[in-house]
Amino acid sequence: MSRLFTVAILALLSVGICESANLAEITWKHGVNTKTLLADAYKGNAKAIVADVILGYHKKGDKPSEKKVPVINQDKKDESDFSLDEFITDTIEHQKTNSKIIQLNFAALETVHDAFNVLLSKKREIKFPIWLNAEVLTGPGASGSAAPVDGLKFIDEAKKLDNIILSIGWKTIPMKDPKEGYTNEHTKAMEDILKNSKITTPEYKDVSLNFPINAFYAVKSKDILRTFYDIVKNTNPVTFTVRSQKDDKVDAKELEAFIKSYGTEHIYMDLPDDLRNQINLSNGASSLVQFGLLNLITLAVVTIFRS
Repeated sequence: MSRLFTVAILALLSVGICESANLAEITWKHGVNTKTLLADAYKGNAKAIVADVILGYHKKGDKPSEKKVPVINQDKKDESDFSLDEFITDTIEHQKTNSKIIQLNFAALETVHDAFNVLLSKKREIKFPIWLNAEVLTGPGASGSAAPVDGLKFIDEAKKLDNIILSIGWKTIPMKDPKEGYTNEHTKAMEDILKNSKITTPEYKDVSLNFPINAFYAVKSKDILRTFYDIVKNTNPVTFTVRSQKDDKVDAKELEAFIKSYGTEHIYMDLPDDLRNQINLSNGASSLVQFGLLNLITLAVVTIFRS
């Protein structure tokens, strides 16, 4: 565990709030794209809430807005009765009594500027980190296709915000090529985005970086991903999120070994239940007593970096 992360954890342990940080035990709720689903997610057991942001017409009753604004919707329809502004307002209220990870997915660059301005307008009210997630490069199985979001522009827009976690990854198509994995070219391209955006300079040393990686390809790329991880951790707090879809044929034992090689304080698992249940991390870090403290850990890391 890095020195900075260790200090942050010890600060929480010293007051008896948590036992240890096992990020791998965090469970995720995707597609939380309506007001009702958001309220239900806060009542549920999942500790991370994921919503999708698009640029569309905000529909109030039968009347849509005159121009497109950031709304919560994953469907191909360009309208929604739940705006990003309303989502954040509701989330701020829910977080007062039930702290969870909040992740916003962006599938198109056109949404980013206006959406980040919404977050900026609520800067004083947002007391918790918000994950900003986008696929900014093509990865294994997706060669020849275009990444949905320009990484440099995405990060540049994010720089105006405080209290964020940048979650940037590679677009992948699982199992398209069973022999393929993440390559040096994939990780070098990500390093270039980080360097050119200046997010790894001392000015932004407190910005936490999370890299979603496809579990099917990650276990085939242990050394390459480890080298990449070690490079990035020298400049910013860094974590991985291993992801998988229901029908992906992931070797559970290989994935278990991959996660243990980093330690459960550095890797989130966003996996189907059947795969998650095959992974035994009992000799890793024990679970958080209160998962809401993940946000406090992040803020502790930020404070230490700033000091």
